[in-house]
Amino acid sequence: MYAQSDIRAFRTPWFGGTPWQKNAPIDAYWNNSPLKDVAKVKTPTLFFVGEKDPRVPMPQSLEMYRALKSNGIPTHLYVAPREPHGWGELRHQLSKLNAEIEWFEKYATKRAFTPERAPGDEKKESKASTDQPH
Repeated sequence: MYAQSDIRAFRTPWFGGTPWQKNAPIDAYWNNSPLKDVAKVKTPTLFFVGEKDPRVPMPQSLEMYRALKSNGIPTHLYVAPREPHGWGELRHQLSKLNAEIEWFEKYATKRAFTPERAPGDEKKESKASTDQPH
C-alpha cells in the first residue's frame, strides 16, 4: 500500500520509516494492515473504488475483496471508470447509492430493493422495447 498511495509523506513518520529502508519497520506496517486480521472478518462487505483513485488505488481494494471472497465472506467490488477518490459522475453516484441501499436491505432488513433509475432511463428502456423486431 505504501508505494501505491499519493500520501506517503504522512505515512513515513507515522510508521517510523519506509518499508524498503535498511532496518525497515515492517512490523509496524503489518500490524496496521487490514490484511492482518482479514481472517476474522464475518461481515458482508462492499468495496467502492474509482479506477483512477490516487489515494486508495484500485489494487488495494482488489486485494481486500479477493481476501474476503476467498474466505467465503459475501463481498462485492464496484469500480467506477474514470473516477478519482470522490466519485463525481452522477450515474456512478446513483449506482453506488443503489448498491449501498440494496446491501443494507439484503443484510440488515431482509427486504427486497428496487433501484432508482437515472433520469431519462425510462425513455431509453421504453424506446428499446418498442424498437424490438416482432
